[in-house]
Amino acid sequence: CSSYFDFLMGEKSREEVESAFHRIADSDILTFVGTEKLFNVLQTPQSAGEDSLSDDKMIIQTESMFSEFYRKISLKGLSIVSAHMGSRDKVSGLVNRQTGEIFTMSNRTGIHYDHLIEGLVSVGFEASYLYMFQGNLKHTPQDKWRCPKSVLLMAYEDEEGVHKPIDEQMLLRTERIFDNEFINDDKRCTMTVFPLFVGEDLYGFIVNKLDSSDLVNVSLVAYQLSVSIKSLMLIEEQNRVKQELQDSLEKFMRDNSLLSKEAKQDELTGLYNRRGFLEYARKAINDPSNRGKNAIICYADMDNLKMINDKFGHDDGDFAIREIASILTDAFRNGDIIGRIGGDEFVVFALVGDLAEYEQTIKDRINRIMIKHNEYAGKDYPIEASVGVCGFECGDSVDIFELLDQADEKLYVEKTAKKRLNGSYR
Repeated sequence: CSSYFDFLMGEKSREEVESAFHRIADSDILTFVGTEKLFNVLQTPQSAGEDSLSDDKMIIQTESMFSEFYRKISLKGLSIVSAHMGSRDKVSGLVNRQTGEIFTMSNRTGIHYDHLIEGLVSVGFEASYLYMFQGNLKHTPQDKWRCPKSVLLMAYEDEEGVHKPIDEQMLLRTERIFDNEFINDDKRCTMTVFPLFVGEDLYGFIVNKLDSSDLVNVSLVAYQLSVSIKSLMLIEEQNRVKQELQDSLEKFMRDNSLLSKEAKQDELTGLYNRRGFLEYARKAINDPSNRGKNAIICYADMDNLKMINDKFGHDDGDFAIREIASILTDAFRNGDIIGRIGGDEFVVFALVGDLAEYEQTIKDRINRIMIKHNEYAGKDYPIEASVGVCGFECGDSVDIFELLDQADEKLYVEKTAKKRLNGSYR
């Protein structure tokens, strides 16, 4: 338990927890403590630990680890019982072998009940019928037993081999467990019924047709079948939960990836929004491979959005904003980072060559592309933007907000000059 909770806290590895468990399982503990009690001891810290976890990956890892623990306990428990049964070694060995083979198939869908009883004919049982209750039944010492009115015949074995009834034939009234179409009653015989249970959990019962001299083996078979069924049900439940968690985790990761993308994208233009631009621009600036390289922050502000909205409507305003986004996209390379950080404000991060020449170069390029976009748009208003460019060298000490302020100041100078020349644009 200590190793397991250290594992949940990240203080021990899974291998260390498994090593601690194997030391216990490989000891003589099952000689003095029943398998059921050891199951209960393990389930208590498992449940407590999983209730404290919020990481789906850790829950899946924990479920998988305990699934292996239950498997080992079951096999070890069956082995110990077999070693102490003396005259019943032949029967015990058969059931153990069948159970072991079942465990190797435990990752498949469903429990192979037919394989559980296969071979009982070879050790003296003329026929065996495995009946299971429907649903999860529990019975405490305080409860009054009420036998279910119907059961499911999961599998049976006779001298002709093992059989599985088809789905339509499985459901039988409990009163007919000794008298149904699957039982050959041509001659008088002895039949026993023995419950299959572990603790308060009731699974069903096994009906055997056998000689009275073999009655001593019935309880052993029933006991081992009960433990095997419990183990297989636990493993099946673990696999089901693990698959559900895996599916949930995959869906979460897909949804989270989609939400993350949407959270960083501007809905109107398809560019990065403020959050997305700052995240990716910071990564580029701090990237060791970019350290010392020249770069620019280009700040662009649309010149006449208010006039367009007031005179031509907000649909035209949205069109103009998208055009500015398209102009900037055409003016820069695919690898450059472009974002819309406000209503009519855009920023770009780009790696460049010569800083001395690049400011005027990018302004001229934007103006040329802007002229072409206006010609294609054919609107009664100009789609224009003022631009401020700030150059710097990439490195860990760069403050992107200072760069944005510097580029904004240069933009303000250009916008003021335009207002003096052409009047107010806002």
